[in-house]
Amino acid sequence: MSILENRSCYLCGSPDDGRSGLCFECQDHIKHSSLKKGTLCPRCSQPLLSNDPQFCPFCHSVPGVEQLHSISYFNSYMKELLTLFKSGKMPCLRFFFASLIYEYLKKEGLLDAVLVPVPPRRGKFRDQGWDQVDLLCKTLKRSYRIRIERILERTDRIQQKTLSFEEREQHMKKILRYKDSTVKLEGFRAVILFDDIFTSGATISAAAELLGKKYTGELSALVLCSVI
Repeated sequence: MSILENRSCYLCGSPDDGRSGLCFECQDHIKHSSLKKGTLCPRCSQPLLSNDPQFCPFCHSVPGVEQLHSISYFNSYMKELLTLFKSGKMPCLRFFFASLIYEYLKKEGLLDAVLVPVPPRRGKFRDQGWDQVDLLCKTLKRSYRIRIERILERTDRIQQKTLSFEEREQHMKKILRYKDSTVKLEGFRAVILFDDIFTSGATISAAAELLGKKYTGELSALVLCSVI
């Protein structure tokens, strides 16, 4: 159940926009302070200083994707809101996050891309009743008509946070598989793996390796935040 029932802004208490739990003024403030801008690495969206090389050193840790689209910084605002969203306390935040994703895709000319969500661990829907990435995908499809293809699935029940980086990397390669192998991706200009937060990169890399066996075009990844 959402902690927000009286349609007031979670941050300031003013009337919200009618659906997201945030007022327009706070949304604008979050966008101004959280969305990435300036000179960014074209591969991983990390900020570059003027005297830095063309690509930042971190790029080599994201194998399998041409580019990691990271929309916002993992600052105090995004950390708090994502925690509320992922915990199920404010599912209404999906409308705000989906609007950020839509605006980014529009700015980058990627509205015709196909989003392939990173699948949740097996049993998550049964245990928790929902998945935050799936909810974002449903909102993107219904509100903005973004093409979503749920063609991957996980065969395990292990939570990633219990594993080290090396364990995650090896584990994900073993438990990802195609849920629907009949989907044809070759006809699309861009295919984008989608997740809410980028941490170790193990999940996205494993998913990219699997997709790369069927899709020979440009493959990238999109996340709301990068925790790096």
